[in-house]
Amino acid sequence: MKKDLITRLNEGPIMCAEGYLFAMERRGYLSAGPFVPEVVMEHPEVVTQLHREFIRAGSDVVQAFTYYGHREKLRIIGKEHLLEPMQKGALKIAKDAAAEFKDLDLMVCGDVANTNVFDPGDPNTHKQCQQMYEEQVAWAKGPDAEKFTDYVITRDATKISPMRARYVILCNAYGGVLNDPILLRISKDEFWFSLSDSDIGMYLQGVNADGRFNCTIEEIDACPVQIQGPKSKALMKDLCGDQVDFDNMPFYGLAEATIGGRSCVISQSGFSGEAGYEIYLRNATLYAEDMWNAVLEAGKKHKLMVIAPAHHRRIQAGILSWGQDMDQQHNPFQCNLGYQVSLSGKGEWNKKADYVGKAALEKMGADIKAGKKPYKLQLVGMELGGKPIDDYAPDFWLVSPENGGDPVGFITSPWWHPEKKTNIAMGYVPFDGTLNPNGFPKGKVGTKFKVHLPEKYSDTPGTPVDAVVVDIPFKESFNANTREVVKG
Repeated sequence: MKKDLITRLNEGPIMCAEGYLFAMERRGYLSAGPFVPEVVMEHPEVVTQLHREFIRAGSDVVQAFTYYGHREKLRIIGKEHLLEPMQKGALKIAKDAAAEFKDLDLMVCGDVANTNVFDPGDPNTHKQCQQMYEEQVAWAKGPDAEKFTDYVITRDATKISPMRARYVILCNAYGGVLNDPILLRISKDEFWFSLSDSDIGMYLQGVNADGRFNCTIEEIDACPVQIQGPKSKALMKDLCGDQVDFDNMPFYGLAEATIGGRSCVISQSGFSGEAGYEIYLRNATLYAEDMWNAVLEAGKKHKLMVIAPAHHRRIQAGILSWGQDMDQQHNPFQCNLGYQVSLSGKGEWNKKADYVGKAALEKMGADIKAGKKPYKLQLVGMELGGKPIDDYAPDFWLVSPENGGDPVGFITSPWWHPEKKTNIAMGYVPFDGTLNPNGFPKGKVGTKFKVHLPEKYSDTPGTPVDAVVVDIPFKESFNANTREVVKG
């Protein structure tokens, strides 16, 4: 197993050969001075050979040759379009050269290009330099991050812009739902999976165990806090001031902000159908209290209440909970997530790239459109009788046909709906072939069943209560998703 940089440094000095510029000049491939290292594109074999020589000379680190290769320099000479292929080419050459020496524990690093753009008295140049450096670091961190992400999610990752988030699902090769996280695209080559309850982080690392994608996959020290409800925007404005334009922030839009003196990413999203935001704190292990206390202070005038995730709100919005409403034994079509399969744009389901589970899922979709039923049970919304359900269901309560008989389904997430003054629930009942306007399966509204509630909630112990299938969500969400717009 390779040792990380800190471990290596603790063991002793690390040698990193330098002097690529002058070595290339002596070989006649460039002239020293302010230049752009196009040699990595024009003569990659020469750069590879120089890497080999430095390795044989004792270098522990293979440094990508990108010196002076930044956006501003290339813009001046009319070659800005070469920036990304040049940077990625240099990184690949360095990585491939290191891979030739399998018996050596070599490290590969990028070379953040210097620039003369910086002016100590001009704040605009400070930001310009920071952007140039961040861009170069991102390429070194994960040039294949988009390809990897696109491979593990069912929708088209290439359609997600930097500083935007999306609700996504990951499936196994058989079409089973492994996870349904919020995916945040922080930059061109950096994606965050805000996961629901499963060991999907280890799964993602396993997918790339052979290193086919040139990117790193790791759990970062970032933790979310949710601000949800009608007052959430006002609170966030007080918390962030003029750092973020909340009035023009789109649903699933992202923004950088400093809260409590600490770096955060803000997303307009949440585990409810209410207006709301999520705050992702970087280096949360170190700075959680700083951010937390700042939120509490800003929330005082808005009468902020600290609670656990509001399951009654997520249920009325039809938001699924992995492990409760679905898991790897369920496919997206049967749990109202069929719209996520090969999603390539608004009202478009034509993702071209391959992804895990694509063959199984697209066959399932074709079968459904042909009138077949490739599975038995469909997730539906229900209104049901009984006493108010005011606690988490410890079990899956059984569902029988309206006229009685053996159970045919089960309830997954029930709760009392205070506005409707009735119990609501999501649960599985036999799929009868009903489709929504987009051609995806849904429950047939008006179908009646009986639900076997525990004695605590039964009107008459031992007697099932009446239930009827209704549209999901039970209450219109502040930001409607694709499924919600077409009623299931």
